[in-house]
Amino acid sequence: MYKALRIFLVITFAFKCSLLKAEIIAFENVNVITMEDDKLLHQYRVVTADDKIVDISSMAKPGTVTANRTINCAGKYLMPGFTDAHFHPRGAKTIQDLQIFYKLLIANGITTVVSMGEDSGQDAIATREYANNKRNLAPFYFTAGLLLGSEDLKTPEDAIATIKYHKKRGYDFIKVHEDFPKQVYFTLLREAQQAGIPVIGHAQRSLPLEYSLRLNLIAHMEEIVDIYSDMKNFTITDITTQQSTGILPNK
Repeated sequence: MYKALRIFLVITFAFKCSLLKAEIIAFENVNVITMEDDKLLHQYRVVTADDKIVDISSMAKPGTVTANRTINCAGKYLMPGFTDAHFHPRGAKTIQDLQIFYKLLIANGITTVVSMGEDSGQDAIATREYANNKRNLAPFYFTAGLLLGSEDLKTPEDAIATIKYHKKRGYDFIKVHEDFPKQVYFTLLREAQQAGIPVIGHAQRSLPLEYSLRLNLIAHMEEIVDIYSDMKNFTITDITTQQSTGILPNK
């Protein structure tokens, strides 16, 4: 019943239990919000060891795991950590800058972030390695590469070279930021799929909706409205039910 919870539940106020070097901690008398349904588990025991949840049980029953440390969480709540799926570490030039970002994120219950692009002067791969090092206090970190604009991808050959660069560097995602010619866009999607790198980012406003629906993630949902609107003249079009459904091409 709690399989998904056992995998994904992160103790927001414990941060990363791995910092405790496999210390077994029991959070007792805590109210658990599982996110699997609208039920609240009152007065439960959650035991963690080596950054994994090893037991979830009611306080009405004896515990099955002996803990090195027990925290009384009476009146408190436990829930899965939040994900910031559109994070930009802008202004972060040093490790000290990043540490401030990470502390703010953790303090607000955000335990996973998806960085939506590598800004000039940043090294997103080094940032990810630092954040995902268990010795450092930081959310789990995923990152896209450079923000790709129309000046970056002018030809299908540019798209192929960009995929090779992202693959070599090890980015988690490819981020498109502007409109591209159809053949360039299709080449990018095809080559990225073969390379196993998801393509995310902004909608292709100059093409029909079905082309944007080929992205693994659309960064701004309001851009679906922009596709049907005259943004140059700031005219917003009401979307019909048929338009909002969107039909993917067979190819």
